[in-house]
Amino acid sequence: MHGRFQRIRAVRSRLRRRRIAFHSDPGGQDDLFVINADGRKLRRLTAGLEQIAAALWSPDAKRLAFLARPTGSSNIYVINADGGGRKRLTGSEGDHYDLVWSPDGKRLAFSCCDETEQDIFTIKIDGTGRERLARRAGLPSWSQDGKQIAFLSFRDGDVEIYVMQADGSNQRRLTRSRGEDANAAWSPDGRKLAFNSRRDGDDEIYVMNADGSGQQRLTASKASDQQPRWSPDGSRILFTSFRNRDPLLRGIGNAEIMVMNADGSRKSNLTRSRFWEGDPAWSPDGKRIAFAVRHDFGPRGTFQVALMNSDGSGKHMLPSVTVAGRAANNCCPSWAP
Repeated sequence: MHGRFQRIRAVRSRLRRRRIAFHSDPGGQDDLFVINADGRKLRRLTAGLEQIAAALWSPDAKRLAFLARPTGSSNIYVINADGGGRKRLTGSEGDHYDLVWSPDGKRLAFSCCDETEQDIFTIKIDGTGRERLARRAGLPSWSQDGKQIAFLSFRDGDVEIYVMQADGSNQRRLTRSRGEDANAAWSPDGRKLAFNSRRDGDDEIYVMNADGSGQQRLTASKASDQQPRWSPDGSRILFTSFRNRDPLLRGIGNAEIMVMNADGSRKSNLTRSRFWEGDPAWSPDGKRIAFAVRHDFGPRGTFQVALMNSDGSGKHMLPSVTVAGRAANNCCPSWAP
C-alpha cells in the first residue's frame, strides 16, 4: 500500500511540473492560456489578441509562438511563458499559417501570404532575417536534427510531399500520387515520415523512409484518418479518425483518437464515443495525451480540454475557462517540453 501511495504522489508531482497551453474564447475573445497538467494554476497570457488555434512551445519551454489576428491579417507573435515580453514578428505581408519551431529554438518556419501564391519562409525570433525557402508550398515540418524540412507543394499539379535542406536548398519530391498527400510528420529519429494520403480514395495514414522510399499504408478504414503524431520514443503513432468523413466539420459528429504501433499493428480506439474528440498531443514522456472534446453539438455546446493515459484510461477534463459561469471554448492543447 505504501508503494502505491508513493507512485500516486510521483505522478501528481510530474503533473504539477508539466504545463499545457491552450486556446480559449471567454467573452468572445480568442486568447492564450496556460494550465498545469494537474489542473492548477490556470493563467491567461493574452487579452484581446484574437489568437488563432494552437500555440507552440519553444524547445526550451521559455516561450510560446502563436498566430493572432487583432486586426487585418494573421501574424506571428512570440511571448514568454509567464506572459511577458510579447513581440510581433511579422507585418502586413499577408496571412501567415503553419507555424513550426526550429529544433534549436532560433527560428520559426511558416507559410504565407495570399490567395495567388503561398510560400514557405523562416524568420528569427527577434523578427529579423525573414527568408523565403520554397514557393507554392505549405505545412513545413522540421526534422529533429534541424537539417531538413518536409513540406507539401502543389507546384507539379498534385498536392505532394517534398523535402529540402533547412536553408531551402536541394528540394526533392517524395510522393507521386493522384490523391493529396499532406501532414508530413518526422519520426523522432529522423528516419521516417508519417503522412496522410487520399491516393486510395479517402484519407489514410502512410509512412515512408525519409528519402521517399518504402511507402506503406498503415490504415484502411471508411473514416478519414489524418494528422499522424509520433510518440516521443517513436514506437507509436496517434491519429484522428473522422467518422463523420469530413474533417472540416470541426466539432460536429463523431471523431475518435486512435493509436497504433509505428508499423500499423495493434490499432486501438482510445476515445470510443459518439462525441467529437481530436487535437491529440503526446506528453513529453509519452505517458499521457491531451485532447479536445465536444459532447454537446447544440448551439451552447463548447470544446473542452481533457487528459487521458496513453492507453485511453483515466480520462478527465481539465478546469475550463469560464465567463459569467458558463464554460468558454477550450481547445488545441500543447504540452511544454
